[in-house]
Amino acid sequence: MKPLQLRTISYEDVIEWIPFDRLSEVKKIGKGGFGLVFKATWLDGIRRNVETIKDGGNDIYKRVREPSSTVALKTLTSSKENNNDFLKEVS
Repeated sequence: MKPLQLRTISYEDVIEWIPFDRLSEVKKIGKGGFGLVFKATWLDGIRRNVETIKDGGNDIYKRVREPSSTVALKTLTSSKENNNDFLKEVS
């Protein structure tokens, strides 16, 4: 896990890197303003609410993931020409 992810208060606010080998059923679904758009199944799944586990007098917090989730993938046609508009679109 990256240091930024460890320091963030709300993990939904951090973009998570998905290794390509954790994706299956990748299919092109269209062309967007900045490149191609695909959909895929993320084998690990998206993060959900934090689960609290009681361990004696201590609470242990465990992040829970959805089992395999559908995600959108976007490519950049020419990243040299794109500006912050791309980042605004994905955030």
